[in-house]
Amino acid sequence: MKQTLAFLMAFAMSMSLADQVDELSDGCELPVLHSNLLLQRKNQSLQSLDHPAEEDATTTTHAQHSDATCASKLVKIMKQVSKIEKAQHAVTLPTSSPISLYVKYILLLQETQPFHFKHVIKDLKGIISGEKKFVDLPQQDRNELRHALEEIAERIDVEQAIPKEKGLIITEQCLQFLSDAQNADKDEEDTVEGDIRLPDADAVKLFEAGTKVGDLFPDPSHIPICFDPAMPENIRKIILHAAQHYTDHVPCIGFREVVPNVTERKCSVKPGIWAQHGTSNWANLGATTAWGGPTLQLVDAYLGTAVHELGHAIGVAHEQSRPDASQYIRIMWEAVQASKTDNFKTHMDADTSVPYDLMSVMHYGDTFFSKDGRKTIEPIKPDPSKVIGQRMGLSRADAQQVANMYGCPSATLDFKQCTSNLSHSGTEGDCTCHRDPNPSAERIFKATENGRSWCAPHCHIYNQASYAPCKCSVGWKYGEYAFPHVVVHYCYEDTRCNDADPIFCSKHSDACNADGNKNDPGSLYWQMRQKCSKTCDFCRKCEDMHPDCHRYKQYCADRLTWFDMEFEHVCRDTCHQCLR
Repeated sequence: MKQTLAFLMAFAMSMSLADQVDELSDGCELPVLHSNLLLQRKNQSLQSLDHPAEEDATTTTHAQHSDATCASKLVKIMKQVSKIEKAQHAVTLPTSSPISLYVKYILLLQETQPFHFKHVIKDLKGIISGEKKFVDLPQQDRNELRHALEEIAERIDVEQAIPKEKGLIITEQCLQFLSDAQNADKDEEDTVEGDIRLPDADAVKLFEAGTKVGDLFPDPSHIPICFDPAMPENIRKIILHAAQHYTDHVPCIGFREVVPNVTERKCSVKPGIWAQHGTSNWANLGATTAWGGPTLQLVDAYLGTAVHELGHAIGVAHEQSRPDASQYIRIMWEAVQASKTDNFKTHMDADTSVPYDLMSVMHYGDTFFSKDGRKTIEPIKPDPSKVIGQRMGLSRADAQQVANMYGCPSATLDFKQCTSNLSHSGTEGDCTCHRDPNPSAERIFKATENGRSWCAPHCHIYNQASYAPCKCSVGWKYGEYAFPHVVVHYCYEDTRCNDADPIFCSKHSDACNADGNKNDPGSLYWQMRQKCSKTCDFCRKCEDMHPDCHRYKQYCADRLTWFDMEFEHVCRDTCHQCLR
């Protein structure tokens, strides 16, 4: 035991110690890494949950999406997430191999982030019984429900959710209870079909005449996306998660975050997707090249909603607007608001290469634009395994349709699998990553760098660390620390990797690789590196900007500035700061 503790103390050298964690065994306490490797205190295991109340068989049709019904679904989702969390945290610690003991215990601690399930369940049961309403839910409950919904959506495919885990499909109607967003069936004056905004009156006329408008992005593997600086961080992250969701499901789709042009309220790279926060959810349809790219607006942070609006931004219309929709659904016109009938028009040039899908994330809910809550859409051939208006994520048919649109039609059929060997150089070209049907299994996503891809677990973020090889998703950068016996991996947003002068950078983006005098801080070479780290992706380039960096290696860790930049940034190669 003394040897083990001595080894662990040596392993954690040069790092501050935080409070000690709970005892692993009698009298044996392990140090907790601080700063970039800070670990959270071990929490007690989750309490068992009561069974959710069953839905009343006598519930009327138009009350299908009532408060009580949605609350009951959310209870089931919380219960499933509880099982997932427990399965993930059930780590049996070995009694030998100190390094293995230490690593597994750290992973146990940092993965353990229990939520107050019991409290949320109690509030949801109050809604089911009629004692409470969704508007009464405190913000903490809403945040925990967001976590649960995203956890389910990222682990379980839509087709798995109904037959294997009944009740886990969440719909747009239920999300409206949780959100402060304007309801999807109350469109603004300058939108069509509730949440599609078109660039001009002519485009609106074409759209209303049944012609789909909007361009496809010219390079689907590198679709630019940028964010209004005023965007709340939780909304920004959910849009990045939605981008990753498309990348995971459609091999030829990829996104890259670029610098926003705040003055124009467009991306510095055009066409690009400008994302902003607002009072309703909507998006332009397609690349809209003449406009510099589409705008996407979200009011709240739900993955399914973000996937839906991002679908519009890359050119996907509503499912029920297909010309063959009347073969699969029936519009209940007597229940539709008189002023909203135009929202049910079909578009003759809409894509029909994939069979009609009631489970599409792009489909209206069955009570959209209703007068009084009655159904406005009914399937002609009802199927208990299909839920209209789901907002969980892409169905298989959705993925196939996007793949067809962007030129990789074999995506969901026989496309090659990306390598899962992270020491491998990666799979070249388009490939895909399949989800494990067991929702408690390790979550795997598709990571792409320099045209090569891997199926990988996600590294931990910022102050936590992963000891097994891992990758970072859209919007995150990879970093690592090398110790004598182990390499620590993590994902982060490099605060130094920002443009000091976004307007200058957008005007001179073609000068990112400009040659210049490395000894002259007034040259364009130095101006680009001082002002345009993000636009030119200098943070990932392994270079010393000045020829004399090697002479001053001793200053790498001193946080000094040189040529108005941090020394470690000027001398990234010398100071081992390159992101490999």
